[in-house]
Amino acid sequence: MKLDPWYITGISEREAAFTYSIASKKRVNLYFAIRLTHTDALLLKEIKDFFGVGNIYHVKASKLTSNSDNINRTEYYRVTNLNDLAVIVRHFDAYPIHGRKKHLYEIWKNIYLLKQEDNISQNVLWRLVYALSLLTTKNQNSFMKKSFTEKDEQNG
Repeated sequence: MKLDPWYITGISEREAAFTYSIASKKRVNLYFAIRLTHTDALLLKEIKDFFGVGNIYHVKASKLTSNSDNINRTEYYRVTNLNDLAVIVRHFDAYPIHGRKKHLYEIWKNIYLLKQEDNISQNVLWRLVYALSLLTTKNQNSFMKKSFTEKDEQNG
């Protein structure tokens, strides 16, 4: 059974991450990810099959309580390849998010589009990354720490 595209958008509104990692001073890697408990592993495979790109990773929490082993194991669907991310962008342009992640997706997509250009404006790139970091607590902390560390090194 093929999943309904609007179902994909709906589950992404709740469970997906449109985010990035900082690889170097000039390189930002984008990724799209959905993390579900291992009990939803089949659903995650269906999502991967729907998009036709990306990989599924098995993640086990490092701190398990005595009877929560099944709860803490998760499956992680992730798309990182820039060419594969085009599939993700096409989907969310055709079946847009209307909730709290709409603005986050729009900034993420602008970073994706900028990375398609031959001559990337570093200033624009980092402004967009900063804007995205403000919407994702996890990245906000790492972005700020890295930014201040680099400024200290430059001023040191």
